[in-house]
Amino acid sequence: MANTDVLDNTALRNAIQVAGSSDSVTLLGSATDGYSVLTLAKRSSFTPKATPFSGYTVQGTSSTLANSAKLVNTRIYQQNVDGPYAPGVVKDLTLNYTNGGPADGGALLSVTSPAIRSITLDNIKITGVHKGWNGNGNLYMSLRSFSAGTPLNTSLTMTGVTVDVTGQNNSFRAPRKISAFQCFCGHEKAANRAAWKEVLISTIDDITWPIAPSQQGSC
Repeated sequence: MANTDVLDNTALRNAIQVAGSSDSVTLLGSATDGYSVLTLAKRSSFTPKATPFSGYTVQGTSSTLANSAKLVNTRIYQQNVDGPYAPGVVKDLTLNYTNGGPADGGALLSVTSPAIRSITLDNIKITGVHKGWNGNGNLYMSLRSFSAGTPLNTSLTMTGVTVDVTGQNNSFRAPRKISAFQCFCGHEKAANRAAWKEVLISTIDDITWPIAPSQQGSC
């Protein structure tokens, strides 16, 4: 297990490219210091060549987000674009998006492979303006398999994740606070759960519950 401290975009991309499954990459600086690398996944077209590992950690330096680094227009992972190698843990970071920015129009997080995978978002603030994933219901996050014979096998854990994003083309306003564990879905299930409890989704600021694999979905 090794940790690499980074100070700029080039160092961040290089560290991600060569990270092993148990390695961590730490972004130095505060939320006033913005990094931007388009994706926290490994990229096949870059040098150094991507080592074939997923599960690495990308993190800030402080659990107080105002004192930790900010990522600008950087998606977490979009499998159909980024390929097979994704971070396993993203923590203590602010992810900010701008209208028309490089990440706009794609997914913030998307997994479709039935391969066993675990992704944890811990103490993350997602903010700014983002239209959602064009041509896919303008979702922000999507975890789904396209074959009943090969179901999704991804465990998504979200703890202390604040979502305050505007601009989604279908005008959905995401819940601002999500704290879930072993969860396989997102705001569509949040909306359903809220409806069951006869609570207006627009008023929800904190959602906490475990979600079974059979309830996997998209948000």
